[in-house]
Amino acid sequence: MFYRGVSLFSLVFALTAFATLAVTAVLFWFNIPWIGELRDWFSQVWSLGAMRAILIGVALGAITTGLRVLIGSDRPYES
Repeated sequence: MFYRGVSLFSLVFALTAFATLAVTAVLFWFNIPWIGELRDWFSQVWSLGAMRAILIGVALGAITTGLRVLIGSDRPYES
């Protein structure tokens, strides 16, 4: 990612990935009470949002493919 150069988006992605890994990782040597709440929030809110986005994308793709076949612009079994 940084091979092509550091941009704003690559930096934001790297910081977000690091923060997510740091919060969701099990830290045995630190006992900070708010980390557990933050870990639960990340796992519930962000994971659920990603799951919904994937399911919406799959549903839209299936609907689009079905409409293309019904309209006749795409013939999947034509030889």
